[in-house]
Amino acid sequence: MEIDCLRVWVRVSDEERARRIMEREGLDFNSALSASKQRNEDDMQRYMTLYGIDLDDMSPYNLIVDADSLDAEGVFKMVNSRIGG
Repeated sequence: MEIDCLRVWVRVSDEERARRIMEREGLDFNSALSASKQRNEDDMQRYMTLYGIDLDDMSPYNLIVDADSLDAEGVFKMVNSRIGG
């Protein structure tokens, strides 16, 4: 039985993710990019091994937010507008 609910995936590019990590953690861009890519690969492997979930499969989500140009408040507003808030 499928639950009728909003399933959200927030996506950012590798470059934007690295820029955010760089600002938050004080790393240089290349180190942040490398760490981000490694974490993504580790997460992909872990979710597939433990749960059989392919994190590249977006079919379970009914709202995919491209957050490259959005801050946390912008993402919140977009999601909140979909739930009627």
